[in-house]
Amino acid sequence: MFASLKRGERVPSRALSGAQAEITVAMDRGEEHTQNVVAYLEGTDPVLKNEYVLFGCHYDHVGFRNGQVYNGADDDGSGTVAMLEIAQAMMIQRPKRSVILVWHTGEEKGLRGAGYFVDNSPVPLESISAQLQMDMLSRNDPESIYIIGSHFLSSEMDAIDRQVADRLGIIRVDDEYNDPDRRDNYFRQSDHHAYHQVGIPVTFFFTGVHDDLHQPTDDVENCDFDKMERAAKFIYAVGLEVGNYPHLLRLDRDPEVTQRGKGGG
Repeated sequence: MFASLKRGERVPSRALSGAQAEITVAMDRGEEHTQNVVAYLEGTDPVLKNEYVLFGCHYDHVGFRNGQVYNGADDDGSGTVAMLEIAQAMMIQRPKRSVILVWHTGEEKGLRGAGYFVDNSPVPLESISAQLQMDMLSRNDPESIYIIGSHFLSSEMDAIDRQVADRLGIIRVDDEYNDPDRRDNYFRQSDHHAYHQVGIPVTFFFTGVHDDLHQPTDDVENCDFDKMERAAKFIYAVGLEVGNYPHLLRLDRDPEVTQRGKGGG
């Protein structure tokens, strides 16, 4: 069972006849203050500027433990840096729709920053075409990147990812985890999931786990900056395509999700 979990495989449930368990839970309550960092770029079209494409990453990590600093260079320093580069590029070539970039806080504590943004969005959720999440972009196969969740709500989101990848030819998309039956592997584990839950199409751009994940060895010298650059260019181009698309991405994959917003996902 533990070997299967380590490989990222789902372990089937089973009944334990006659088994009993007693669980005692202690709670330590406290109050902490942190913040999302949000940037806004107005779109170029006088009508479509009232619709939005969101880019997301998370800038928090697990902190200081046992006398060691956990820098989180890949998780998610790589996404944080990529978004800064994407923001700079968007300043030069803005799409018709407006762009919102959210450096989320509290991802490691349960997607708290993403949940807060969705609950307190400065723009109507119904006007957000898609959310593009970057979490861990700098490790593993230098030629490929996982896309996760791209077709769970919108076939147009999935098609854009693939068309842009084919057109650029700088990085290959990998579908290993892009399967609704494997959602629990990684789909629920980053900020995009909060947006998916309110009916917003998402793609989670991810390059996979490694032995340095949540370890003090997740340091900058282990990052593949060439891969990061190509991943950032790919994600930027996807966002530009969504931003210039003729309409909000259609919700056509899940019959139970027909609208964006609370109650939509």
